[in-house]
Amino acid sequence: MVDANMLLSTVRKVSGVTELQLDSKFPELGLDSTNVLEMLIEFEILLDIDLLAEDMNLDEILSPLDILEYIRRYAK
Repeated sequence: MVDANMLLSTVRKVSGVTELQLDSKFPELGLDSTNVLEMLIEFEILLDIDLLAEDMNLDEILSPLDILEYIRRYAK
């Protein structure tokens, strides 16, 4: 599936933010829900999975760790 290193590498690539940790907060980095959506779409492509649920609330995904947990929860 996805590990922390792959996740951070992909988030860095998509967001353009190089100083990033699992607990970094997207709003503090100047990233918004549109950026999070771009990241999730990238993971869909990389992992060949469907992540975009109808009931998804992008405002709840505030860090790379949140993305990792979201992927692990929905990519079964």
